[in-house]
Amino acid sequence: MRTCAQTVCIISATARADRTWKRGTAAHVSIFSQRSDAITHSPDLLPADACEAVHPTAGTLARITQDTWDFCWNLDKDPEACAIAASTKAMEYRGYTLRDGAPYPVDEAAWHKFATGIDNPYSRRNRQSYVQEIFDITGLPFKGEEYWLRGTTATARERAAQFLPKDSAIGLNIGAGRRWPSRIWPVEYWIELIKLLKGQGLQPVLLGGPEEVEMSARLVDATGCLASGVQSLETFYAMIERCQCIVSAVTMAMHLAIGARTPLVLLNNIFNRYEFELYGRGEIVEPPIPCDCYYSGVCRTGRKCINEISPEAVFEAVLRSLKAADRAEDSKHLGAREAS
Repeated sequence: MRTCAQTVCIISATARADRTWKRGTAAHVSIFSQRSDAITHSPDLLPADACEAVHPTAGTLARITQDTWDFCWNLDKDPEACAIAASTKAMEYRGYTLRDGAPYPVDEAAWHKFATGIDNPYSRRNRQSYVQEIFDITGLPFKGEEYWLRGTTATARERAAQFLPKDSAIGLNIGAGRRWPSRIWPVEYWIELIKLLKGQGLQPVLLGGPEEVEMSARLVDATGCLASGVQSLETFYAMIERCQCIVSAVTMAMHLAIGARTPLVLLNNIFNRYEFELYGRGEIVEPPIPCDCYYSGVCRTGRKCINEISPEAVFEAVLRSLKAADRAEDSKHLGAREAS
């Protein structure tokens, strides 16, 4: 599991495809992560009518192991999650379990995703998105199913409206996590991007969590840019939903933008670009030459390829994404008029 947010969002897409919830079948989803903040929030991203999303408490574990389930899907290669799957009684298993104390694919369908996690050359050759890979593991055909997240609340939308301009907000999610310094774009580049966006009449707004407070303050001092401050996940999601476009590295904000169907400009350097399913909304911007440190949290060569993504390239991607969104909206309205 790369992040708890990613697993939750992919689960939401498979829920759209499975449709057992429409026949009154209850789905029980337990989300596990080593990150306490992800444990606290991520299950709550799932809509209540899709499944019962629970936290990993002792009571939850007791319930899982005491009941017999129609199926057990463990899409996480983390040893703890695999141990829970191995101890769960079910009629059908998909994904990953434990074998001799180590994570192991349940069947042939899970081998591809397993191999991408242990074999970098094989992973580089992969041409499937993460969503497609997970659908393959579960045995469901992928037909472009979108993420299925719960709707934002009125309170969260009202709070987001207090921070963001109505029609021109470009959300800049400036962090990437302290454990991933190889993915952090330089402050100087954010400053230049902010100036370019303002020059186009757009309103950049800084988004981020506790780890980005210092960087956000530096950017505000240097540019006068708006900053949202540290918000709850509920409000953070509502702000992303309200933005015209999001610029982000591979983070929870990326997944929330995809779930909110907000155009996304994704800064990617160390991952396989084919892994990301943007559903036709936005672009992936990368260094001109592929990264030397594939899937590494730190740069091992001193090249710092994230610095090779220029502010100008990101700015142009934002403008293209906005134009594409406008064309899609115009087409939607035309179709509605013709249907009436």
